[in-house]
Amino acid sequence: MTQNFNVCFIYPGDHLTEAFLQSVSDKVPKDCWKRVFRLLMKTHKDAENLLQDIESNNPRDLREQKFQALLKWRNCMGDEASAADLDLALRESDCRHVADKHTKLMLETERNVDKGTITHLLNLKFKYRSTPDIFCCHNM
Repeated sequence: MTQNFNVCFIYPGDHLTEAFLQSVSDKVPKDCWKRVFRLLMKTHKDAENLLQDIESNNPRDLREQKFQALLKWRNCMGDEASAADLDLALRESDCRHVADKHTKLMLETERNVDKGTITHLLNLKFKYRSTPDIFCCHNM
């Protein structure tokens, strides 16, 4: 008998598609988006200049500014950009409601898989030495 598990692997960058970032940015309040961007880009020396560029390239279009900020972060940080970092920045920016929705979207990717698939996924994890932001596994 095959034992099924509920498993969720979220690797850095996996869920940072444009559609996902647009969904998140649409929910970030207008008074929080710059703080979220600054927290995400805290290790990037040109964060303030990038923020100014985003605003000047999209004047009077707050929705696009918020989206471009998340897109710029993802593109600048490359493989270092992770859904976990985004979640933390949202929470630290008093956007807990957005973070909760964001986490729910990530966890909706859970899928039922058998034990062989879990073994395969774990082998890939160790082969490529990548660490998931979230890994949860439990018996169905």
